[in-house]
Amino acid sequence: MKELLDWLKNHWFLLTALVAVGTAWGQTTAKVAELEKKLDERAKKEQKIDDVAEKTGRLDERTINIQKDMQDQKTLLMQIIQNQNRMIRQVEKK
Repeated sequence: MKELLDWLKNHWFLLTALVAVGTAWGQTTAKVAELEKKLDERAKKEQKIDDVAEKTGRLDERTINIQKDMQDQKTLLMQIIQNQNRMIRQVEKK
């Protein structure tokens, strides 16, 4: 036992160095794990942003198509009204 105590007295710096290295390793491991978690969260957020941008683009395309269809319908309705007016005038002339 005395030999162990003497060895520890003479080599205390090794024990201190091992504790310091172990602590530093633990802190580094914790920081790396935290950074990995943040990177995963960022990747998920970027994926969501990409998905929203894609869906917005599709929605814009659909809106443009709906507006075009509405314009076409308006044109057709105007033509129907004009044709009806012509027919009414023709009937009235007779």
